[in-house]
Order: sequence, then C-alpha cells, then structure tokens
Amino acid sequence: MHQSSLDIQVDGAEVPKRLQAIDILRALALILVLGRHMIPCPAETSSFFHKISILWIRGGWIGVDLFFVLSGFLVSGLLFKEHRTFGDIERKNFLIRRGFKIYPPFWIMLIITNLIIVVFNNPVRWNELLSEALFIQNYRAGIWNHTWSLAVEEHFYIILLLTISLLAKKPSAKCPFRRIPTIFAVLAIACLSFRIATTSVFPFSSRTHVFPTHLRIDSLFFGVLLSYFFHFHRDRFLAFSKRYAAPMLGFSSAALLTPFVVPLSSPFFTTIGFTMIYVASGALLCAILTLNLPERTLYFIVSKIGSHSYSIYLWHIPVSMMLVPFIMEKLSLSNWFIWFTLYIVFSCVLGVIITRCIEFPILAFRNRHFPARRIKKLGGKTGLMN
Repeated sequence: MHQSSLDIQVDGAEVPKRLQAIDILRALALILVLGRHMIPCPAETSSFFHKISILWIRGGWIGVDLFFVLSGFLVSGLLFKEHRTFGDIERKNFLIRRGFKIYPPFWIMLIITNLIIVVFNNPVRWNELLSEALFIQNYRAGIWNHTWSLAVEEHFYIILLLTISLLAKKPSAKCPFRRIPTIFAVLAIACLSFRIATTSVFPFSSRTHVFPTHLRIDSLFFGVLLSYFFHFHRDRFLAFSKRYAAPMLGFSSAALLTPFVVPLSSPFFTTIGFTMIYVASGALLCAILTLNLPERTLYFIVSKIGSHSYSIYLWHIPVSMMLVPFIMEKLSLSNWFIWFTLYIVFSCVLGVIITRCIEFPILAFRNRHFPARRIKKLGGKTGLMN
C-alpha cells in the first residue's frame, strides 16, 4: 500500500522512476480486497453474480498478501539503496518518513469515522480506538476489521530497520546484507511453525489465525529477500526472472486461484497455504518486472488506481458500512447492483480525493522538511513518494 519507485541511470546518477507494473500489481491487490469485503449478491437477484461474488469474497484475501510482498520489496529497497549510496542508514529519518506516509491518512480516517459515530449517538469505543492508535489492533480488537494489516506493516518496519542496522554494522564486509537469505529462511520456518501450532490448538478465527504479526510477517520478509537479490545481484535476478517468467506466471496463477476454491479457514491455508500465497505473489512480481508493458490507456488508468491504493484501502470499509447504507436508506434503494456500484465508486473516488488533498500534500511537506538522503545528494531535484 505504498508508492513504488525503482532506480534507473540518468547521466550517471540514480534517480527514482515509477514502475507502472508495480502500481498495476497494487491495483490488482486492491481489487481483490474490495471484493473480499463486499456484500454477496443475493441468489434471487442473479444466480450468476451470486456465484461470482461468493468466489470473490472467498479468495479476495490474497490481495493483502500481495500488498505485503510489494511493501517488503519496496521499503527494504529504500534502505538497501541508501546504504549502497552512503555506507550507512539514517534510522531516525527513515522512521520519520514512514510516519508521514502512514499516520496522517490513517489518523484522519479514524477521526472522521469516530465523529460520525458520535453524530449518530453511538458511543466511542475507547479501548478499540486505543488499539488502533497504538497499532496493536491485530492482537486486540480495533474499531475496523481491515486495519490489522497496517499493524503488521508497522511491526515489520521496526523489525526490518533493526535487522538492516545490525547487518550494516559490518563495514568491512563486501556485502553486509548477504545473510538476508538465511534470516528469511529462519523467519519463514518460525512463522510456519507458529501457524502449525496455532492451527493444531485453536479453532479458526481471523483474529487468531490471520491477523497476528508473528504468523504473517514472513510474507513481508519474502519481499525483502527479493529486494536483496534485485539490488545486490540484479543482473542474475533479472536474467533468472526473464528466463523463467512464463513458468512463474503459470505457478502464481494456479496458486493464487486456489483460495477461490479452498476456504481460508481450512488447515491448509492457515499453515503452508500462507507460504504458498506469498511465494506465488513474489513469483508474480518477479515475472512482471521483466515485462515491457505497452502504452495503453487501460494500463495507465489501472496504475493510477494503484498509486492511490493506500487511501482507497483505508476508506473502503467505512464506505461499505457507513456511507453506502446511509445513501441506500435515504433513497429507499435495495438493489444489490446499486449497492455494489456505490461501494466501488465511492471507495475509489473518496480514496483519490483523500490522496490528492491530504496524502500527497503531506508527502510533499515531508520531502521538503525531511528529505531522503538521496534527494539531498541530488540537490533536491528528485522526489521519493515512498
């Protein structure tokens, strides 16, 4: 759910260039998540769309895993690039810049939705609001059921920064991050072991089996692993990805279609299934990085949706639970197709408005007052939206 940039060479200097392919993947992840949280079409309204909506709801959760892999890939890439350029990491600056990216849109969503709750004479659930504010809503109940993924990402940022900082303390090493594959392997085995233990002891619930950081952070670190190979073994990484792009696309397609048939609550997905999905997401990322997408209006529109995905993601649940029911009730509407149209349109429109009016201006402020070191080096002429 973060802006994407990768490096290209211009006049001997590295400058960030937005990859349309990354934003298209982010848009795909968003579309999957939007479907996950929609109301199913009633069978009496349309048997065909009833089946489609049920499948979409069943498998749409994989969008979060795709977001996780993309986030791990892009955010760790910022640290890798900084270390390659300067030989160290500005930890404070990294956390400040992450805070400006994540907190303001999230806090604004919490404030506005809680004000609406108060206006309609409902009590503010202070314990749940505190969980949201402290980013522990994946362990304790929060107000919204989709912000658990933000908590996982916040925990990931801290663990990633500590890991990169510790590895970077070996200045004599040719590549201080060469232990990244080993660290990922240990973490992946640990998370899988936790998932197996959890599945064997507790009956399924999303809060127990899906939300906790210690069960899901391996998907983010798989993105870190791919980022390590991309930044430190780029030629081999791209050559391998290009050579095996077709098999990787075939594997990722088959694996990512599985959740539309097998329910999330199955012991398969709460154990090895999560591993399969993030590996498939990573394979999809590797394959698409080698593609040269043609200049088409459709790709441009989809990539624009992806570039606004964070705010759309934040607001799609409040839209479905607050705004759309209010409109439907006021206009005495009950048709599912109208509900679905309003849900998709208002989620996207509101997300774009918030992005343009709040998120982007705040990021511009951040880049002026807390610029990335890469911007300082290049005289402030380039901007990173990460």
